[in-house]
Amino acid sequence: MDRTYLKRHLRLAPDQEELNKLEAFVENVCDDYHIYDAYFGNIMAANTLLFELFIDIIDKKDFHIDIYFQSTPSGLFFTVKLDQYFLDLAGMYDRVKNLEPDDPEAYTGEGHRLMMLRLLSDDVKFDGADESIELVFHVTGVNDALTIQRVEMLYRYYEMLEKVKNLN
Repeated sequence: MDRTYLKRHLRLAPDQEELNKLEAFVENVCDDYHIYDAYFGNIMAANTLLFELFIDIIDKKDFHIDIYFQSTPSGLFFTVKLDQYFLDLAGMYDRVKNLEPDDPEAYTGEGHRLMMLRLLSDDVKFDGADESIELVFHVTGVNDALTIQRVEMLYRYYEMLEKVKNLN
């Protein structure tokens, strides 16, 4: 089976109890593409953070979260339809997208989750026409230097997070 352009869809209720379905979805994708170790962790953590953030901002229980997966030669793409919540999340992300991991603003409000999304993903894209957010993972180009850089940034971020917590 040629899986190069495999597409998948998952619909979830905005409820913490649906998290296991998202985790199984990500695990199946990673198993199909033989993605393990650090990149598996990045993909799982980023999708989980986005799902939990979305649960927190959704005020309707009858709403569903649609997550689409697509693989192309340039990487793996997880797209979440935001619909009427697009502007809320896009605005939140705009406030943290250019911050450095040691910037105190990265720890305020939802800044922490959004900063983690940025650090765990190769790219985070907002599509205004589609009202969606896309997490991009360029798994074809993963190398040791990128992995080390990402680990160092996460360590720096968490060191700063500890400092901020100790100040409060």
